[in-house]
Amino acid sequence: MPRTERKARPNKKRGKKGGKKEEEVQAMEDVQQLEQQQPQETRDQHFQAAHFGELDEEMLGYFKNVEQTLDDPQFETAEDLRLFVDNVYSEVDGNEFRLATNYSCSLILEKLLKVSDAFQLCVFMNKIRGNTVELFAHRFASHVCQTLLTLTADVIENEIEGRFEVKEGMGSMEELVLGICEDIKPHVGGLISQQFASHDIRILLFLLAGKRIDESGDTKGKLRSKKSIQYKKENNDTFTKSTHRTSSTRKVPDSFKEMFRTLTRELAINMSETEVRTLSVHKVANPVLQLLLEMQEDDKEGQKAKNVLIDRILWGIVTDIDSKEESKDRDAWFETLIRDPVGSHLLEVIYASNC
Repeated sequence: MPRTERKARPNKKRGKKGGKKEEEVQAMEDVQQLEQQQPQETRDQHFQAAHFGELDEEMLGYFKNVEQTLDDPQFETAEDLRLFVDNVYSEVDGNEFRLATNYSCSLILEKLLKVSDAFQLCVFMNKIRGNTVELFAHRFASHVCQTLLTLTADVIENEIEGRFEVKEGMGSMEELVLGICEDIKPHVGGLISQQFASHDIRILLFLLAGKRIDESGDTKGKLRSKKSIQYKKENNDTFTKSTHRTSSTRKVPDSFKEMFRTLTRELAINMSETEVRTLSVHKVANPVLQLLLEMQEDDKEGQKAKNVLIDRILWGIVTDIDSKEESKDRDAWFETLIRDPVGSHLLEVIYASNC
């Protein structure tokens, strides 16, 4: 694949005064130049906001009553709660997408998911198949998907340990999650830089890699956006029960680990080097690349997937060690990454993951 030519930087004398500011300006110019070099179809890539129609007043009123019941539950037994949740899902059948894309109803839907049992979660997961990309990229539905994926981790572990049996006619949660991954796979390069979908992709990567999803300890905002975290704090929203456990890892099937590597390769191989480097200095996509590098397994396949991605990010550093031309371009790109406030964090992760 031909390399993108870089324009030579003008020779500038830098004094002590204002030196740091000049470096920041130069870094910004380098990033802008890189974005201009990106193919037009990639720069224009966007995801149309999902619209599944409006909810009628009767449904809105019903769902508000559901929220009141969830906020002040009077159930005497767990079975009573299960029956109530079953009835709610029956009442809203066919309106799930309208609820997920409505601001107030999406919040209630998250509360409903948190009291749903494994089978109810499987049914809901099955419903979003085929519309995953649109829901991930939606301002409100993306939060519903985050909550669903977070809760899914418990179901997966129970499936592996034999504590949850799949009902006839319904796919296992493992199969449903892999189906979601197949939905997003052709679009993953664009989704990781989309402001709402990016956080869903991060949760999905945690799930696939068998890492515990601890939203309560998300101090760096890698899982939820700062606004989302603040909202949940202000509204006294409890995080999932799975966060109370101490282990940082979870049991996942081998198919999840393979899918994790597949998504890594999808980014590294099926995108141009210019596209990958652009993502590495993109404030929304950059944290996803960090996770892909940090969570690879230490086995041969994991190292291979990591090397392919690093090779793309760092201008062929793995495969073109002896090329003088590549070395010159790589040195200039290193300088840009070091100075860039976003790219420098990725460079730290690359260094740490290879020490």
